[in-house]
Amino acid sequence: MPPASTHAPSLRRVLLVALSGAALAVTACGTKASFIDGYNQATRPLARINADVAGATKTGDVASLQRRLKDQATAWDAAGDNVSRLHAPEQAQDEVDRLVAALHTTARDARASGAAAQNGHRRLAFRLLNRFVASAAETASAEQALKTAVEG
Repeated sequence: MPPASTHAPSLRRVLLVALSGAALAVTACGTKASFIDGYNQATRPLARINADVAGATKTGDVASLQRRLKDQATAWDAAGDNVSRLHAPEQAQDEVDRLVAALHTTARDARASGAAAQNGHRRLAFRLLNRFVASAAETASAEQALKTAVEG
């Protein structure tokens, strides 16, 4: 298995983009403004998770990182559940559905990687960590698509 340090920067970069819980920074009125406020509130805990996981990537300890990912996956699921309950503007509903699915997939992949690491399956954990990175990238893409739809 390649050293953790060769993969940590790419994971950190993806997490900084995908899981920052960045606010949808648009001005709006009525339903759109309510959605934006609700979205920002629903995803705010992801900023803490991003900081926790990004900090773990600096140590180079893949097993520690994967345990943190497993422990934190609950928050991604909660964010997905909370976003799914929001009343999205009509033009953004498909993007909301895509983001909710991406958040749940990211949580699933984080749990799987963490479980493999905790059970001593380093090679499997590394493969699953790569799948998690791909899921996090899809979450970033889905979040950007939602922002575009809401602004449009």
